Amino acid sequence: MIDINNLQKASAILKFSGDIRDFINWRASFLEAVHYKVNESAARKITALNSTLPSEIFVKISRGTTYSADGYVARIRNLEKDFGDGSKLYNVVWRNLTKAPHIGSIKQTNNVESFVRLFDEFVNHAKILNIGHDDKLVYSIITSKFDEDIVLKFQSCARLMGIEVNASNFRNWLDAELQDVLSFRAGQMHLSLRGENRYDQSGSKFSTQAPGQTID
Repeated sequence: MIDINNLQKASAILKFSGDIRDFINWRASFLEAVHYKVNESAARKITALNSTLPSEIFVKISRGTTYSADGYVARIRNLEKDFGDGSKLYNVVWRNLTKAPHIGSIKQTNNVESFVRLFDEFVNHAKILNIGHDDKLVYSIITSKFDEDIVLKFQSCARLMGIEVNASNFRNWLDAELQDVLSFRAGQMHLSLRGENRYDQSGSKFSTQAPGQTID
């Protein structure tokens, strides 16, 4: 628990990045570390709030407010209005997922990793916000981001494994395929490095001896 009587420790409170996707975690941290401290003055809570927010956000939520209990409450309400709207947050993570780059091959590992991360972010926020979603409908939308060969391979594997064709199972299959590619690349790199080491240890060098020259 952070003691805000020592404002030098305020830097240890979780900082808010200004990204709405980070607001839930920041909010929980600030509530516990600062907001629920009933013996602290509103002015000191405002100071702690200022230390954890980007300056432009603090200025925005502070317009027309004072360093008082009412002013603190007004700032918190303004902050919740801008970042605490669950439907707005849900729309942001959904939009980010649907704007993921097209993937033509599992070997595009950076894009695949990004897609898996965005999907997990969407699902996790949906759970936190208690917003349900149709996994089959989501699947029909997100698979438009992939070449048909990838989608057909997943569907074939789903039939063989007896699992449902939906977004969550597609994500899990995709991540497993990604790990296979990454493991293969790591193995190839290891073999390549071993080959270079064997060459170095053999002491092989290009000969500096001229053609026909003998060594006395």
